[in-house]
Amino acid sequence: MKELLEGLITETPTAIKNVYQIGYHHCKWAVLNQNGTDTDAKDVFQQAVFSLLERVRQPGFEINNLKAYLFQSCRYIWLKEKKERRSTELVEHFSSDIPDTNELEQKEVREARLDTLYKALDQLEENCRVLLELTYFEKQRDKDIAVTMKYQLNFVRVKRKRCLDHLRKLTI
Repeated sequence: MKELLEGLITETPTAIKNVYQIGYHHCKWAVLNQNGTDTDAKDVFQQAVFSLLERVRQPGFEINNLKAYLFQSCRYIWLKEKKERRSTELVEHFSSDIPDTNELEQKEVREARLDTLYKALDQLEENCRVLLELTYFEKQRDKDIAVTMKYQLNFVRVKRKRCLDHLRKLTI
């Protein structure tokens, strides 16, 4: 276990592959059992691995059962995601009933938000900006982005999340 954790600190491919072999199937079962999809399971497990990588680097972090840790992380992440989805659906449902009061004011707010977004995009590192542009503006699939940017497919999702988190910090 100690060798695996040391491998995770340095992000060796073998260690990360072992983590996938140890925990992915249990994570997938947890997500599918709670009305998720295969894609949801992949995303949740990516987040759990990313969280594990952050935690492993913290001094004093110890873990006895990696499989249980990953399962609980996935379960927590998925339940949190489901809760956020439900609240978003409710907001969208109720906000669609509200009549538009001032279209000009809404257009100005939208333009100000877009301006803030474009300024924040310019502040990102080149690889983050390109990844987000390929994803959201050019609507490319992850597989195509991986080929274009010479990333592994799984890393595209992780990198996108990191870039989006950084972009959010810049726009706040």
